[in-house]
Amino acid sequence: MFDGFLFDGDVVLRDRIFVDFLNYASLGQSSESFMIMSGEEPVGLLILVISFRHRSCEVGHMIVGNKFRGNGYNGDALWGIVKYAFSYLNMNRISMEVYSTNKSSIRSVEKTGLFKLESIKQKARMRNGKSIDVNYYVCLRPYWPKIAER
Repeated sequence: MFDGFLFDGDVVLRDRIFVDFLNYASLGQSSESFMIMSGEEPVGLLILVISFRHRSCEVGHMIVGNKFRGNGYNGDALWGIVKYAFSYLNMNRISMEVYSTNKSSIRSVEKTGLFKLESIKQKARMRNGKSIDVNYYVCLRPYWPKIAER
């Protein structure tokens, strides 16, 4: 059982807050949610939607409150979740979507060096009554050992 990661700055990624959050068991899928903590204060949330059949998962993430943004929490949490997905869940592929309008999240994802832009889905989502593009990022198992050495 995964007990969590401890990062610099007292950021803890806690496991199994919601297990089978979306209950995709009939499809060979499940999900796990992780709270990102700073001391006793919640900073954000990560959700993994996992397909064991295909050995792939998708990461959803958010940081709550402006006081936590820009402090590296998202990057640290992404490193932890990628390590967890490859090392403990034996995934081959980890993907995530980021709205093209969310520049700070794009910077955070790209700064980690974990994910590469795979495609841009044009006008894929509606936000505030407008169609926006979605950047689709991927991290593949073959690249993980090289990335992890950094």
